[in-house]
Amino acid sequence: MRSWRAHLNHLVLDLRDDFPKTRQYKRAKRAPFRDWQAAIDILAAWDVLLPDVVNEFRGLESLRHRSIHFNRDTYSNLRGDALTAIAHLRVIIDRQFGAFGNQPWFIGAVGAVFIKREYEANPFVRRYYLPQCPFVGVRHGFDPLMRVCDFPDYGDGELTDEEFCASYNSRDPASVASSEAPPSPHK
Repeated sequence: MRSWRAHLNHLVLDLRDDFPKTRQYKRAKRAPFRDWQAAIDILAAWDVLLPDVVNEFRGLESLRHRSIHFNRDTYSNLRGDALTAIAHLRVIIDRQFGAFGNQPWFIGAVGAVFIKREYEANPFVRRYYLPQCPFVGVRHGFDPLMRVCDFPDYGDGELTDEEFCASYNSRDPASVASSEAPPSPHK
């Protein structure tokens, strides 16, 4: 579980320059933290961690403290504590770092998720999600090697997140870009 303290520290270190005008910034400049509580509190105040993820980290922290301090009960609870730790980690990974789910930064579409426009400037999303996400139009597709294929120009205008999702969900499969001769983007 020591590595999860390192993950909390990395989140603070990676994102602190996005929060220079906050009360927590001065404290974040002193990272790395040995105290999980300090890192969790800072990330929660910055709204980096989702509220349920904050609770899971606090539960994991409590379990860690109980586990590292010698106690006869620790030996009798090893299996249960290990399973509880795994359950906490599963929720943390799924909710904060997952690629599918109901995180507030996702637009759900049929068989895909996209980042909401309003979250593109969010420090956490910008740092950890956007570098892995191609910028695509509603008629993008994939070649046989799962590389993104898309049209270079969709014409003038912009779509809201809701319009993008509706257009993606109702797109004609014959109009999807591919590595073969793509159809005209203005069909």
